[in-house]
Amino acid sequence: MRNLSQQEKEILSELIRNPRASDNEVSRKTKISVATINRKRKALEKEGILYYFTYVNNWKNGTEGFGSRQLYIIKLKYGITRKQVMDTFFSEDKVKTLMLKHILHSFLGEVNGQVAFIYMIESRLDTDILEIFNAEIGPELIQAFGKDAIQDTVSIPITQTFSVLHNYNTVNMENGKMKKYWPNSKIFVS
Repeated sequence: MRNLSQQEKEILSELIRNPRASDNEVSRKTKISVATINRKRKALEKEGILYYFTYVNNWKNGTEGFGSRQLYIIKLKYGITRKQVMDTFFSEDKVKTLMLKHILHSFLGEVNGQVAFIYMIESRLDTDILEIFNAEIGPELIQAFGKDAIQDTVSIPITQTFSVLHNYNTVNMENGKMKKYWPNSKIFVS
């Protein structure tokens, strides 16, 4: 386990608040030297602790391109291993474009000792999601692991997002950043 120093926690809190903040801005707010912030930020990135990415909200309160989301839990048959799944779908040369358009989030988990895919699928209509699953996702799993690959599926309609990534929720975001009044005491950094 990697324990974060107090300085690292302060730096991360400011970057959670505004990922686009410069080292100079973080320094002004934390009273940590710019050189230290630069060195620690680079180290946190290299260690895989700090990530940056852009999220385009295509749902109801964003572009409205997608009006429906469903959580799918797809339990695979006994004998399919996590390694098989990773080798089949997620090596650099095999990432499937299927994952890009309609899969908002994807996870690999287990249900009662069996490997399971957990997908958050989004599309324009609920009925589209059913078609996406039955015409694209299901057949791809069957092609990869055999006709009896899918042992069970649970689908749960999602009606509203409350929070994501520990720190971002429906009340603390404005113009793509955390609201200025949001206190650091309510920012989670482990």
